[in-house]
Amino acid sequence: MNSKAWFFLGLAAVVAGVLALLQGCDLGSLVKVDVPEPVSEAIGLPESVSYSNAEAAWNEWKLFVQINSDRMAAEIDAGRERFELLQSVANTGLEALSENASLVPGGGLLVGVLGGVGGLFIRRPGDKKRAQAERVQAFNHGMAAEHDRLKAVEMAENVS
Repeated sequence: MNSKAWFFLGLAAVVAGVLALLQGCDLGSLVKVDVPEPVSEAIGLPESVSYSNAEAAWNEWKLFVQINSDRMAAEIDAGRERFELLQSVANTGLEALSENASLVPGGGLLVGVLGGVGGLFIRRPGDKKRAQAERVQAFNHGMAAEHDRLKAVEMAENVS
């Protein structure tokens, strides 16, 4: 045989060996899929997953989105119900006042003033969070002041 035949025969043996080796490997674990940062933070995935785990990650993401979309829709519906109830109560009260307001001198002005005063007692969006933030800030300030006081007491004890 000539050298070309040995070369091609050897090349065929090497290719067959490589293919046999690759057949036993899990190629899905060798291929990596990058996960976008917001997705990885939301569902707790690493920055990249193997291709064999990509479908499971995708299903987990779809489930996460579906669950949170349902929660958001439920919260919006509950907020709409509260808004409509408050609006109905306010409109009923103003209608009752406005019918009889013409009998009282300056009644139209009185309805406006009462509506404005009533608006002062309705919570605005974010009031609860602001109050919680103020409580946390006051607590932290108190803790810092107490820590400073304890340090001063320890220093005074160490001096004497």
